[in-house]
Amino acid sequence: MGIERLVKLEAECVAFRDGLFVDAVGMSTAPEVIAARNRGMYTVAFSCITNTIAADGTNATNHEEVVRTLDSPEVKKRLTGTVRNFFNLYRDIYLSF
Repeated sequence: MGIERLVKLEAECVAFRDGLFVDAVGMSTAPEVIAARNRGMYTVAFSCITNTIAADGTNATNHEEVVRTLDSPEVKKRLTGTVRNFFNLYRDIYLSF
């Protein structure tokens, strides 16, 4: 199964915010989770929101902006810490029996 990166259009994000009152829209991991569960695998997913949409939806979002955000030391530190803490908790709770 190929994984296709989806970039939300600004108008789509504004519609979600104004019409459905959502605070965040992320790229979906649902197809991967469904495929894994169908094969008996357990799954976990983390979302990392890398860009914001202006109130009027006019700011352009591009792949370079997303990559630059993901490449920043602050994001790397937060993601690394979150994943480390998750697996430490998992180990302490589920593997300590």
